[in-house]
Amino acid sequence: LWDNALPSKVEEYCASGLAIVAMVGEKSVLAWMVRNESLGIVVPPLEPHTLAEGLMRLASDRDLAKTSGANAALLAKTAFDRTLVVQRLISRMQELAIL
Repeated sequence: LWDNALPSKVEEYCASGLAIVAMVGEKSVLAWMVRNESLGIVVPPLEPHTLAEGLMRLASDRDLAKTSGANAALLAKTAFDRTLVVQRLISRMQELAIL
């Protein structure tokens, strides 16, 4: 269940323009997204020391934090914008209605 979930709060995190530290399983959709879109870093669940290390890494690597945050903000604008999402949904529904 958790590997296939993408919490809606991720959209808000991206819109904030800050890097993401995702404490999720390696094979999860969120881990893939964070890595594929360069949104931040992924740490294993239930390992607080690893989470602390990830947060310290972002705090010390300002270039990584800045780039990840910018990537997150761009993803929010291009993938999560409500107007775009609604337009895509309408377009898809129209395609299906024609079939």
